[in-house]
Amino acid sequence: MAIALVSSVTVWGDNGGTSAPIDTTGATLLVMEVAWWGATTPTLTIADAKGNTWVALPLRFSTAVSQANHRFWYCLTPIVGTGHTFTATGTNTDAATHVYAFAGVGSYQTEVGAIAGSTKPAPCGSVTPAQDGALVVSGLGGVNASTDSITPAGFTLSQLTATSQRLNCSFAYLIQATAAAINPTWTWVGGTNHQFVCVAAVVFLPAPTTTPVPDVVGETEAAADTLLVAAGLVTGTVTTATSPTVAIGLVISQSPAAGATATIGSAVDLVVSSGPPGPPVYVIGIGETTVVPLLATFRIQETIDAPDTMIADVFTVGTPFVRFSLGQPVVVTEDGVRIFGGVVTGTREQGLTGPSATDLVVEIQATSYELSAARRVITAAISQDGAETIGAAFATLVTDYYAEVGVTLHPSQVAGPALPAATFTRSRGDAVNKQLASSVGYLQSIDFENRLRAWAPGDILAPAAYDETVNPEILTGDITVERQLQNGYANRVILVGDPIPVPDHKDSFTGDGVSPTWPITYQVTGPFPYFVDGAVAFGVVEYPATSTTESIGGVESPPGFLWEYDPIALTIHRRSGPVAAGVAFDFRYHGVFIPAGMAEDAGEIAALGLWEHVENVTAVITDVSAQEYADALLAAKIASKDEIVSLQTHALGFHPGQTMTIASFSRALSGDYLITQVDTGSESGGILLVRSITASKSQNNTHDWRRVYQQWSGATDSGAGTLGIGFSVGDMADLVARSGVARSDATRSGYLG
Repeated sequence: MAIALVSSVTVWGDNGGTSAPIDTTGATLLVMEVAWWGATTPTLTIADAKGNTWVALPLRFSTAVSQANHRFWYCLTPIVGTGHTFTATGTNTDAATHVYAFAGVGSYQTEVGAIAGSTKPAPCGSVTPAQDGALVVSGLGGVNASTDSITPAGFTLSQLTATSQRLNCSFAYLIQATAAAINPTWTWVGGTNHQFVCVAAVVFLPAPTTTPVPDVVGETEAAADTLLVAAGLVTGTVTTATSPTVAIGLVISQSPAAGATATIGSAVDLVVSSGPPGPPVYVIGIGETTVVPLLATFRIQETIDAPDTMIADVFTVGTPFVRFSLGQPVVVTEDGVRIFGGVVTGTREQGLTGPSATDLVVEIQATSYELSAARRVITAAISQDGAETIGAAFATLVTDYYAEVGVTLHPSQVAGPALPAATFTRSRGDAVNKQLASSVGYLQSIDFENRLRAWAPGDILAPAAYDETVNPEILTGDITVERQLQNGYANRVILVGDPIPVPDHKDSFTGDGVSPTWPITYQVTGPFPYFVDGAVAFGVVEYPATSTTESIGGVESPPGFLWEYDPIALTIHRRSGPVAAGVAFDFRYHGVFIPAGMAEDAGEIAALGLWEHVENVTAVITDVSAQEYADALLAAKIASKDEIVSLQTHALGFHPGQTMTIASFSRALSGDYLITQVDTGSESGGILLVRSITASKSQNNTHDWRRVYQQWSGATDSGAGTLGIGFSVGDMADLVARSGVARSDATRSGYLG
């Protein structure tokens, strides 16, 4: 807060005196100024009703008039309140006193002063506040001096004169908005009898508006409150939570966190431990019936890009029997949090004591809502213009097909990238979802609340990261790490292919008057009929502006050929010299294209040595270059190397498709991992469920590139449709960029299409 005046009081009396009471509530600074007429050794005792300790600034008194004295005292962070009085006491003395109370002051900076005697005007001395918003206090004490004034303008002035001795005490203050050098200068009117004047100026700085938040984690609530108050903060909302590691009554967490910057006076919320948690409550809701599973046989298995399954045994007692119908909705909760949602896909019941028993054990088998999409058959044309996004396509599928089986679009669905054109005819919905998502490198799922969503790997974070130096308690048991170099790995891909005829091709040039030799695009196969006289040649050069032609032969062709073709250099050469500058000409010929391309990852080669793969190109996709083909295949090959992490936790909220940050120095792990599987079950028949998490490092960066490559090259799943030719070079480049695989800088030696 800015510095502001709270209250003030003045007092004069023989041998000092006590002021009238004032209210100093809210003040952070008390300033007392006293001018007094006293003994040769000037002494004065000051005090206040609240018992504060005062700091004395330098005393100034006259050697010529030894009884004249002037001094400032101050008190920071004082005890304040109503009924506050102030006393200045001396012997055989007259004293004139000013007391001012200010709020918003944080510290003392400096004081300057001077003994002016009878010389006026009297400058105090120049000072420069260390920051904006500072308080400058100035005073004058004198004998036979009155009607005081101070410059520069802006000071608020108060004057007190003890008339019996013409003893004057003047007080002035200025709150300087912008820090700048200032030299308070006093003038006065007075007699000459023992005239004496001394002046002083004091600078106080504003209190900070922010403060670092102290660390109160692990403290009792009372101790935390004490630490916060000492830092200028207050305790905010206090909630309780169970903790297996933090003792009851101690702070588990705080917000803002320790070390953050907070505004003075703001609140810090605390979470206080209520002790270890009790056993979780697990409930299975099937239709209108709720049952408790037997944890010994309870299992949930979640797998990326596949339906999740649940199996559980429950007791049913009584007559009539409680039977669960196939297709009924199933919801499983842990302490009220949904951990599974789907439908009943199988049951098996058995009596405990024989065929007539009324006590049954029923095994319930359920499949997640991923099954909802498989229940619909899709006939649709998607993104025929190549502009429809994955988000828009999923929204259309929900509206036209999936809403009928209860599926909604996830509220966090993003537009995402544009899809290649795709046509589906009587295709299963789950296969359609997978193909559309994977065509742009996305993941997809229908979650436990029957909501469809597609997302890029890395977009959905796990509820917690693991760092062995920060939160080791999140895990139960050890970490297993598998590093695999699978069959098919390569870090350099070379493409070769059968020759592709390019009939009646035209290369266009413009003469420069200098060069007689020009490079061409393809190998010339010839022969090519020379249209003017029917001669057989390697091609023909045409001049559109004059409608004239010139024939071309081989390097050793007879003189009648005006141009010659060099199959080694892949050039044409004009025997009579360069074509005139600015003259346009075309070379028409029959060519052949030999597909070729190469992509490599230098980092992978440096780490593992060179692993080459040669790919024969047998399928041609219009508008896609051989280099892009090689880049895509390289990404798939590198994805054959993986680092798979397995760990266990009791914590909720982990699901396949999430990205989890893992840091373990002891296991040489660091980075983001894509969760590919979560298996939930009891630990040796215990009362707690444990989640076994499997996560892949390569798939977080390059998800399912094998399928992307297969679809891009024309091979598709039998249950879905086919990608159209709208899947272009740009689409493939975008996929490669998201894969994290560095594209080769090798020169392209040819193109497909």
